[in-house]
Amino acid sequence: MYRWEPGEPAGPTVGHEYVELVGGPLDGQLRDVTGWTAADRAGGALLIADLGVYGPGGRADYALDRRR
Repeated sequence: MYRWEPGEPAGPTVGHEYVELVGGPLDGQLRDVTGWTAADRAGGALLIADLGVYGPGGRADYALDRRR
């Protein structure tokens, strides 16, 4: 996701590549995939999601959208 260190901008960074998360509790958020290989992207991402149905510590499993 975005960097959250004090003094750093909260938002996309120029020169980085992002994908939008769709189909789970983190919908609409951007994931920084700069440097990910095609194999990394094909594998999707299993992310910790405090916004899930089961509360903090839940997981959100995002797969590659193969329609694109």
